[in-house]
Formats: sequence, structure tokens, C-alpha cells
Amino acid sequence: MEQTHILVATDFSQSSLVAVQTAARLVQTLNGKVTMLHCIERHRAFPEIGVPQVPTALSSTGLHPYESALSGQQEDLAQAAREALARICNDHFPQIEAKLAVIHDDSPVDGICRYAEAHGADWLVVGTHGHSGLGQLLLGTGTEHIVRHAPCTVVVARG
Repeated sequence: MEQTHILVATDFSQSSLVAVQTAARLVQTLNGKVTMLHCIERHRAFPEIGVPQVPTALSSTGLHPYESALSGQQEDLAQAAREALARICNDHFPQIEAKLAVIHDDSPVDGICRYAEAHGADWLVVGTHGHSGLGQLLLGTGTEHIVRHAPCTVVVARG
């Protein structure tokens, strides 16, 4: 019998730490395997602070002057995320060998859902800050998006 695949998405916030703790209990209950996932949002333009949009025609060609700098920053962020994920796994999942995954996506919540589908997650554990009311109505939340679009059971840990 194949082990239950539990995917834990983290942004390293306090609420996502609660999600990790919840996943640790699930792993024991379900005798599951764990993947710790962090999604780094790809570069977006912020012209008001001097971060330009990389023109589509020049992106991934190496011709845009900002592309190599942005690529280096993304790799530095990914390495730091992998190290943080490893520390979390050592602290919360010492009895199992958890898989570590760092992905890049234009939308972290969409990236998480795509990863869950592509890697056959049975459960997805995420944290939430617990905001509600007008802010949620007008802006929506990443957690709500994940609950609606994930291809598997989602456990929301409120932190």
C-alpha cells in the first residue's frame, strides 16, 4: 500500500508554522510521507520603486540588463528557502525523510495547486492568518483560493 502524500506549503510565517505542526500530527495519524513546499513569486514590475518590467521579447534571452541580476536573486532566495525547509523538517519531522521543494511561480497559490496536482498530493496543509470580513470579501485570500482549486483534501491550520 502506497503511503499518503502530505504536502505542506509554507511561507515561513507564524501561521504556516502552525500548518507544519498540524502536518506533523497528520503524518503520525496517516503514516504518511511529507513534502515541504515553498513557492517564490517570480519577478513583477514595481515601477514606482524602480523595478522595471522585463520585456517579454527579452525575457529568458539574457539580453535584458536586469535579467541576470534577477536570476541570481531568485537562486539566492531558493537556496535560503531550501535551508529553512531543511531546518523545519529536522525540527518537526525527525522520524521521516521529508522531501524539500522550492518552486518559482507568478502566483504562489496557483503554483502550490499545480505542484499538488503534478506530484499526486493526497493532502495539502496550509496556514491562514484568520482574516475575515470586508478584507476577505474584497481581496480574497490565498488560502481560500487554494481550498477552491487544490486537487486534493486541504487542511487549513489557523495561526
